Amino acid sequence: MTPALSLAILLSEGPAEDVRGSIARATIRAAVRATHRVLPVLFYSDAAYTLLPCPARDRWLQLADATGATLVACPAAAERRGISVETLGPDTGIYPMGLPAWLGQALAADRLLRL
Repeated sequence: MTPALSLAILLSEGPAEDVRGSIARATIRAAVRATHRVLPVLFYSDAAYTLLPCPARDRWLQLADATGATLVACPAAAERRGISVETLGPDTGIYPMGLPAWLGQALAADRLLRL
């Protein structure tokens, strides 16, 4: 039996396009089915717009519910785009995590996917 791998995903594309988001969600579903471990998925750069109500956000929250994936967003990236960090936390399903903290976890991953 092949040992489980750990996967870190950083998404930087805004939710309007959601092409890379679709790829990331499909990758997460496949990884979970293969019993691999998915580290927190980071919404960085324009992906911070996913914090706002939109269809892409709903798809991410559904994925998190279905797979147990943890969704995090960089508070600094959100604030640079005029998005309040109040949109982060347990009530929203997307938690705050800065890039340095996420990188600390990602460095331990077997694979890193940046989309």
